[in-house]
Amino acid sequence: MLRDHADGADLGEPFRHHGRKGAPDPLCGRLISPQGYVQSSPGVHAMRRYVKTMAVVMGAVAVTGCQGQPEGDCGPLGLQWIFTRETDMDQPDLHRLVGDEIELLTHDQASGMPSLSPDGSRIAYTQYSGDLSSFGYGDYQVYVMDVDGSDRRPLADESTYDPVWSPDGRWIAYQADLPPGDEGDGRNETRLVTPGGETDVLLVDETATNLTWSYDSTRLASASENRILTISVPDGQVEEIVIDSAVWTDPESGERIDHVVTSEGEVQLRQPVWTAYDTAFLTTVHWESDMKSGIYRIDPADATMYHLPSPSHGEFPMFPLPDGRSATLHEVDEDRFNLLVVDADGRSVADHGPVTPLVLQYVYGLTVGPCHALQP
Repeated sequence: MLRDHADGADLGEPFRHHGRKGAPDPLCGRLISPQGYVQSSPGVHAMRRYVKTMAVVMGAVAVTGCQGQPEGDCGPLGLQWIFTRETDMDQPDLHRLVGDEIELLTHDQASGMPSLSPDGSRIAYTQYSGDLSSFGYGDYQVYVMDVDGSDRRPLADESTYDPVWSPDGRWIAYQADLPPGDEGDGRNETRLVTPGGETDVLLVDETATNLTWSYDSTRLASASENRILTISVPDGQVEEIVIDSAVWTDPESGERIDHVVTSEGEVQLRQPVWTAYDTAFLTTVHWESDMKSGIYRIDPADATMYHLPSPSHGEFPMFPLPDGRSATLHEVDEDRFNLLVVDADGRSVADHGPVTPLVLQYVYGLTVGPCHALQP
């Protein structure tokens, strides 16, 4: 794989190297050519509207690593891909890419938002019922199933969605809408449930969609506009990081531009991803002003975003990779998308060339884990 390290000398204190014992395992497999068109997701908190209206396909991808597995068992990048796309019945379903074959995992019920267990053997997802064009309370529910689509069962009550499996496998975080009424209408909760459903607890009484876990499974993070919300697990302590400045270094001239965020609406942070050391965040950023959109590293200590030189325009969210790195897609043209990989330190970006997540709409989030479960 390419390792084109960018010079972070002018990017400030947050770019110190944080060492750890052991080396991350490399990605296995190879890249393949693009096969379809991908669109970026809207804002972080728009998911709730999509869940209820289903006016568009909620495309979500879960990727599981296949370290040590024959390449033919996996898809692009030598990874297993679980994703959402429309079937011939015009409903979103979960699919799995194995080699060159696409397997339909769900077909009798509309399904989306997959999240894989750390060992790649189970999928938590959202199952939908009723009219897909006019979702209401009770028309969506968190389910779990085996990675081959078998042993499907509900994991939480009705009106639950957006499950995210913790790296240690202990918890699945999810969103729960409260029943309509004077106090419940329009509100939701962030909850935790064990994979077997034995324990289900309230984590925090507020919305926190597009959640990602820290690598040590002790915190969750969500983003909205220029803010990152972190929630400690299991006590539910909430901290808010307000990003008030950004730094962009021109890769050609070396000129450093310091920018003060003047309003919440000026910038939109997409789904935040923790670095492998849980010391900083990586996110793709879209600016309404003339600042540089793309991949940024956020240091919670100084509430500043530092731009990482890369081709990214910030159009797709970041997602973690099995080896501690993270990645995003970059639209080269309407039928080609390159994979950009950020190292485990969150300091430099390498362009790994063209890759495709098949034909998806509204790429919403990706999760990773080993794919040994593909073996019969």
